[in-house]
Amino acid sequence: MPIMGSFLSRPSFALQPRRTRSARSGAIGCHDPGCAGAGACAGSGGALSRVDHAVWVTDDYRIEGAAVHGIADLYAQLDALLMADASWTLGPSLDALHDVLHRFDGEGATFVWADHEHSREALGVEETRRWLQAKLDQPGRFDQPRIRRQLDELLAGTGTTYFELVLEVFAEHPGIRLELR
Repeated sequence: MPIMGSFLSRPSFALQPRRTRSARSGAIGCHDPGCAGAGACAGSGGALSRVDHAVWVTDDYRIEGAAVHGIADLYAQLDALLMADASWTLGPSLDALHDVLHRFDGEGATFVWADHEHSREALGVEETRRWLQAKLDQPGRFDQPRIRRQLDELLAGTGTTYFELVLEVFAEHPGIRLELR
């Protein structure tokens, strides 16, 4: 199920195979189903032979949802994917994620969130409750009435989970396509 900040289109584009980065392996390779085992794509070292195999050039990033057991795990993956060439790390912050995703404004990128249902559960009500409670435990640093209201809504079943907040951050970036698999 793709989630996009806006419809992605370009009047002209280069025909190249899609390349994917994975935090788990660090490897780059083609993930086009039409290429599996064929070895005909440039991503596998072969020659690009089919137009239907091509997509417009973007970087693809793969989030391994089965490895997400909490907020820290998600940011460890995002840091490995997005900050490999940086001299600083991405902290576990929605604001920091929003800021780093700005690098794709105008360029485009696809994020594939494999096993997203596992992440949805791991970043669900209980993890969100812990995250909000940690903010409440730091008076003066966060807007306590707002955080308390968010926690009350979460516990009443009407609040937003951390997983949903991450999806909202991705949706705010029109050049980014997020595929939940």
